[in-house]
Amino acid sequence: MPVKSTCHSRSQLQTVERTDLVWDKYESDSLKSTTRINRGQGGRRRVEPGVKLPVDWNSFLRVDDNKTKLFKYLAEQTIAIQDKGKEVLSTSDCSVLTNSRENTARISPCSHEEADTRLLLRAFDAEKEGYRKVMLRTVDTDVVVLAVAFFSRLDLEELWVAFGAGTAFRYIAIHEIAASLGQENCEAFLFLQAFTGCDQTSAFSGRGKSTAWNTWVAYQEATDVFRSLSKTPTVDEASNAMPTTQRFVVLM
Repeated sequence: MPVKSTCHSRSQLQTVERTDLVWDKYESDSLKSTTRINRGQGGRRRVEPGVKLPVDWNSFLRVDDNKTKLFKYLAEQTIAIQDKGKEVLSTSDCSVLTNSRENTARISPCSHEEADTRLLLRAFDAEKEGYRKVMLRTVDTDVVVLAVAFFSRLDLEELWVAFGAGTAFRYIAIHEIAASLGQENCEAFLFLQAFTGCDQTSAFSGRGKSTAWNTWVAYQEATDVFRSLSKTPTVDEASNAMPTTQRFVVLM
């Protein structure tokens, strides 16, 4: 049951055979570094046993070094769990720590910066290890989009996303969404998400995801171009990618 950063309910973790904890990796030359800087500055703290928890978590989490040390500490602590039949794997920078497995070559070392894509790599590894059902725990819509887009590449019976928090929490059956959309639309989904607003891309003013979705439904001629740009995000002057995306924007 790969999860992103936080575990799901205690009862679920008691019933699964495998739990993956996946953390972001912070690169100084990342596209997201500017976004993180704009969130403000905080103070550096020691992260080790015996040190009191930060009073101001927002300030603590604004410092990449704090989060890196925290993730490393949590990884080391979680793999120390020795519960018979329970496999725990946790990201530690580019490596993967585990409490039981000897071979993690499929997932370590991993240069992915975002936990979003690392989650799909873990789902792939779980499938190769014989798991037929996988659940991802996240609050990030990008993970849902990635799961839909890549489900056809995973030999899984079921892929679930436990999404959101509080009253907004729900389970999303990715396998059902993928079957409903069809493979071509799933493959086009990546570009639609990136083009209409994601972590590194600003959204169109006054035009949200519902508008983008409804426009795509009405303008299915864009699907082939979206599929192509999802796989190779470059615009060939000889292709119809630019006219098609321009038309899509006008329709929105």
